[in-house]
Amino acid sequence: MKNYLEYKGYIGTVEFSAEDNCLFGKVIGINDLISFEAQEVSELKEVFEEAVNDCLESCKELGKQPSKTFR
Repeated sequence: MKNYLEYKGYIGTVEFSAEDNCLFGKVIGINDLISFEAQEVSELKEVFEEAVNDCLESCKELGKQPSKTFR
């Protein structure tokens, strides 16, 4: 069992907030801050992928190289 998400070479954390009653995470190993949250696990995976895609699209529009994950 893994407790992280992977998409297009990016890795996202998976955490739970009892106070806010939601799941949340952030993309790790890059210079940019990309965070996401959801109410259900399946939704968390979707919003993680949307966040990565949005970041990549923004970089493309700005002519900026997207952050690569650290190895």
